[in-house]
Amino acid sequence: MTNLYRMFLCVGILMNGSAHAAQFTLSGAASGSQFDVVYDEALTGLFGRPFLSNNAVFFTPTSFVANALGSDASQTRSSNVLLRLIPHNGFAFTQFALSARGDFYLEGATSSVDVTGSLSVTNALGGFAPVASSIAAVTADGPAPGTFLASIGPSSAYRNLPNTTNWSSVASILATTANGLAQASEVDFSISNTLTARNGASNGSFAESFVESKFVGGSGLFVSVTPIPEPSEWVMYLFGILAIGAIAQRQSATRQLAAA
Repeated sequence: MTNLYRMFLCVGILMNGSAHAAQFTLSGAASGSQFDVVYDEALTGLFGRPFLSNNAVFFTPTSFVANALGSDASQTRSSNVLLRLIPHNGFAFTQFALSARGDFYLEGATSSVDVTGSLSVTNALGGFAPVASSIAAVTADGPAPGTFLASIGPSSAYRNLPNTTNWSSVASILATTANGLAQASEVDFSISNTLTARNGASNGSFAESFVESKFVGGSGLFVSVTPIPEPSEWVMYLFGILAIGAIAQRQSATRQLAAA
């Protein structure tokens, strides 16, 4: 167990007081994945229980919400989750990606919401620094796709709608030999997410800002794994190369004799 994992474990136990931490394993063999997931229930925070299916780890939070109501009100909700990913024999990690989505609501010209976060992956056996990737973009589906939530203007068509508007975000990390993730037999996989809702002075008018994280993972938060040739396969490859070389050398010698 790495120092990073120990630190998260200790923090999780302290924050949960007398709660008894328990480790769980999600079996890749039972879910069509080429890796297993080990997690501590005390370290999942507002994300809730993780699920594993077809090389995808995902969460469906039910209470990850920031809601500010009234003038000069604000609320920030932040959470982290740490998982241990273990590839099956004969497989290696190639890429880690994060996709999160949810919805938001803005009432009044002074309200605003923001979503930030990051993905961090570390070779769990040590010797390599964590590799981190911040959320690249937070976009909203609606009148102006591609809008950053924090930059929605006072007269935006996103405001004062009778329903919520969807948002989405992404982050990605490649597994390479240089960062130690391509050859890692275990990795610590950490996600952080922060939701912020704010209302400024509304001059007596009603103001509300609401933002919610509803889904983290699925088709976006995935771990690509590729087969590693078994030793017997390497022997076959080497034998094939030597055989091709021997045939080429024999053909060359035959041509030289014929020319003589």
